[in-house]
Amino acid sequence: MIASSLRRFPALCLAPFAAAGLVALSACSPAASSDGASIRFAMSTATADAATVATVRVREVRVLSAHVNLQQPLIVGSAGDDVTITFAHRQREGETLTLGSDALEARAAVPYSYSAELSSPAPRGPASPSLVVLGDGSSLSCWTDPVSNRVLVQAFGPSGASRGSAVAISPEGLTVFGEPHVTAPDGRHVVVAFFASDEERFQLVAASLERTR
Repeated sequence: MIASSLRRFPALCLAPFAAAGLVALSACSPAASSDGASIRFAMSTATADAATVATVRVREVRVLSAHVNLQQPLIVGSAGDDVTITFAHRQREGETLTLGSDALEARAAVPYSYSAELSSPAPRGPASPSLVVLGDGSSLSCWTDPVSNRVLVQAFGPSGASRGSAVAISPEGLTVFGEPHVTAPDGRHVVVAFFASDEERFQLVAASLERTR
């Protein structure tokens, strides 16, 4: 069952995404999650140079769990047009969340049992890009930038040519660990999930994206 009572967090105000100049993070409010400790970051459009703005729009960024276990792998899949995200809590029990791919609204949360064979530490070095192909033949590539420790996303056309600039989709102030995982169940809405730390705890973060052109 999805937690019905949500723990309150202080409002956060974070700087605009430097890589794109496209979106800023404003005050956050709680969102439904598996452990009742999620944070939803409201996204607001900011003025940017049209020549350098990327062709990706960030719809939602949410912390799905504030206490995760990096010794178990992150598994991202799909169920129809929804996204499934499997992870382990800090106490080692696993859980699979089902979320809407457009706004990351919670659909379900069920326990998950990790097998001993799947147990492995999350990689901490520079990650390889993850690629998802959309319904129109275009694609999005995401990776962890080794300099900023943030997740970047780059759009490509059907021919493979890049479109616009790369967008930083992980909030400034969070250090991303390992490789981001990306999926687009309906061929339009893209969801990227990754582990990150705010220097106090390891968190599971998800971002929903859309191509703008």
